[in-house]
Amino acid sequence: KDEYMAYHDNLTGIYNRQYFNQAIAKNIFLLNHHKTKSVLLMLDLDFFKKVNDTYGHQVGDYVLKTFAQIISSNIREADIFARWGGEEFVLLLNNSDEKTAFKVAQNLREKVANFEFEIVGHITCSIGLSQGQLNDTPEAWIARVDKALYNAKENGRNRVEIAI
Repeated sequence: KDEYMAYHDNLTGIYNRQYFNQAIAKNIFLLNHHKTKSVLLMLDLDFFKKVNDTYGHQVGDYVLKTFAQIISSNIREADIFARWGGEEFVLLLNNSDEKTAFKVAQNLREKVANFEFEIVGHITCSIGLSQGQLNDTPEAWIARVDKALYNAKENGRNRVEIAI
């Protein structure tokens, strides 16, 4: 129970940032020593602040939990899905390349956009993605994917952008 609490987000039930930080470090080790490929995605709910402001935090919490369920049920067991903070989430696709990950990201984006949330209706998400590189640090990898997410927001939201 204590270990579960230490590594899981208490609202959504998915992994938390602490667990994710360990997973990304391990992932970079494997990348450098065994040349495995993996891709990091950062997902952000579009206009989420408006949901909280309009309908209150209870509805906001419901949206976050439901979003987490949609993503969780559409990824592989080996993938690491975690809450990064607020309405931002991270997803580590193990043994995956950029091209495959882009298809996965588009599929997840569409599943979310097509879902009918109670009270609020349709909500979209923006996704940034970046493949891990040799000698990456977690910070560098996260910075790249964060920039890709920023580009997705800047370019109109409800879209996937690959880090350059």
